[in-house]
Amino acid sequence: MCMNNYKTIFIVILVFVGVIYMLFQPAGGCEDTLYHTYQSPQGTKQASVYKRNCGATTHWTTKVVISDETDDVLLDFTLRAKPEESNIAIKWEDDKNVTISGFNFDDVTYLRKVYNPIAKVTYKPKL
Repeated sequence: MCMNNYKTIFIVILVFVGVIYMLFQPAGGCEDTLYHTYQSPQGTKQASVYKRNCGATTHWTTKVVISDETDDVLLDFTLRAKPEESNIAIKWEDDKNVTISGFNFDDVTYLRKVYNPIAKVTYKPKL
């Protein structure tokens, strides 16, 4: 067998492996790892803190998602820092009010609030 045939076979295998790898990557290419969950006093809602890794060309981030028992997202909040470095604190005041505090306001990279009267979020960034 000639050397060109080996190169062709190698390239075909390399392309095949690359296509298979891309097909099984998660959508968006980001990985969210649950860092901590804070339950509301009655246990009907939760605030979940995730460590988010979107690859080598981006910063690690802290993502906070507040949801109810039906998993309807009430809040989506992201900071440009790992959870252990962000100094974020989450406290349920009661089953309808939660406070997110301790973070640097300059680290906020994403904030989306979907109106829902069952949970009011208060932000208290470090000034």
